[in-house]
Amino acid sequence: MDTQRWAQSKLIAQSKYSFPDLATPLDLEKHAAETYTPRIFEEFKEGVKVACFTCAIGDKEKDKNHAILYIDVKDRERKKDYMVGYRTAEVKLLCNCKKFERHGIFCRHILCVRKDYGFEKIPSEYLLNRWSKLATCQPIFNSNGQLLANCRSADA
Repeated sequence: MDTQRWAQSKLIAQSKYSFPDLATPLDLEKHAAETYTPRIFEEFKEGVKVACFTCAIGDKEKDKNHAILYIDVKDRERKKDYMVGYRTAEVKLLCNCKKFERHGIFCRHILCVRKDYGFEKIPSEYLLNRWSKLATCQPIFNSNGQLLANCRSADA
């Protein structure tokens, strides 16, 4: 257990005191670098690069009630079109590739739409705790129920 705790503390310190290289000047990517763990951020960064260089916004169409805007995203790398639904009232984005539902981070198609619509941050409802730097922000107890360590915050 001590070895695991030491390894975890080392990863937390690395995450806390270093800032990864960014692939683009987008505020969205900077926010992800501040929020996600280094491993998940690298995957997110790759998605941002692909969204910038191989995806493009196509046709747009509103539903009957004008509540959802359907945006066609052309993925030149996969040679396929994807449909992103954008609920304007809730600022909610869903893609038919379902990467967020499967993996918990945005797909390149949603990132393409977020980039083109000028979003600067990832909404909190899309930031899963398991991928955040604060995932370990929980008290640690030993087998007798004694508190060993209190919650570590991002600023501590």
